Amino acid sequence: AADTGIGHLSSKTSNQFFDFAKNYLGINTIEVLPQGEIKGHKGFYNTYSGSALSLGNQEINLELLTEPQFNSILKKEEFEAVVNANKNTLKEGLANYENVIGENSETEKALRKAFDRFIPDDKFIDYKKSNADWIEKKAIYEIIKKDNGGKNWRDWANEIDKNLFDSNDPKALERIAQIKSRNAKEIDFFAFKQYMADEHLKIGRKNINEKGMKLFGDCLIGFSPDEVWAHKKAFMEGVYIG
Repeated sequence: AADTGIGHLSSKTSNQFFDFAKNYLGINTIEVLPQGEIKGHKGFYNTYSGSALSLGNQEINLELLTEPQFNSILKKEEFEAVVNANKNTLKEGLANYENVIGENSETEKALRKAFDRFIPDDKFIDYKKSNADWIEKKAIYEIIKKDNGGKNWRDWANEIDKNLFDSNDPKALERIAQIKSRNAKEIDFFAFKQYMADEHLKIGRKNINEKGMKLFGDCLIGFSPDEVWAHKKAFMEGVYIG
């Protein structure tokens, strides 16, 4: 089976299961875990403490990227490498998040290869433009965090970086422009992943709705640190620890 470590609403197997659930069990609603981007490390992943804005790699069905509807931007052997990696890693729960969303996971490697072959079309360009405000902030946060050895924004050495989107300081605006210029490809890669996650989620939802079933997801608890960092005025100081 094409098991990468997690199920997808848009997969053929899920589609067959939904048919069974409706026709033989009378189920008319599908509930899923929060769909936001999940952060974690070495087996510690909490789907309820992820992002309120961005979707995670777990929403991307890599197998779809091998098909013509997505211009076959992922080779079948690259997809199989992700499946094989799932067989060779520890699966301590229902989902092998280490293989799906880990920073150096085979899924992340496969997505970078697919991105290198991806040719932006009008649909992607429109998506990136309409979501630029939060996509760029999240991508910039990860870039600065990496430069700071993975530390939380509260522990960054540069005060301008700590308050990058909290003022109209010319130095902050200059810093933002500098980061965007030097890391344009990395920001586009993040946008690519968000776009694909959104497209694949839409496909899954459409399949479910066409069966006369409804889809809803659980709610997140709180916000991710980068969202607090980028939107400080929306949070009461000292109440949220991120």
